[in-house]
Amino acid sequence: MLQLFFCYLFFIFHFIFIFFSMVGWLIHPFFLILDIIVILSWHINDNNCLLTQLEFYFFEKTIIGNNKFKVPFKHRICLYLSFCIGTFCNIFYLYNSI
Repeated sequence: MLQLFFCYLFFIFHFIFIFFSMVGWLIHPFFLILDIIVILSWHINDNNCLLTQLEFYFFEKTIIGNNKFKVPFKHRICLYLSFCIGTFCNIFYLYNSI
């Protein structure tokens, strides 16, 4: 019962992490650093999600199905686009605030 609680708690954390990595730059530019870390971890880890691997290691299930660690191409493109848009918007905002 306690393991199931921690499993769902970790899944909720993972969903929140995904949300803030996609739109967090609207709240604060700091979240663009989170995007860089996620993108670099995907490239280093052969497009595998580190959080998903931890979920499987600890709970033997993941939020995207058992034993599936690869981040789908369309999800990677979404984060790349979000990162580019967030970077350009923040540069534009900084340029106009001077």
